Amino acid sequence: MERVIDSAIRFLVLVGLELSLNDDLPESYDKASFDSKVYLLMNHFVDMAVQGYGWIGVA
Repeated sequence: MERVIDSAIRFLVLVGLELSLNDDLPESYDKASFDSKVYLLMNHFVDMAVQGYGWIGVA
């Protein structure tokens, strides 16, 4: 059950990143560059959560 919750949370964070970056990045970003930025940030946030640092480690 915990894995399902983790997957759901990961999905929600991913969707939030996509929505935010879609609004904030210039339209000159192609699909590959956009996806690269999304996954770069997603991995960064996962690392922060696992290692317990930054504002994510406080939650």
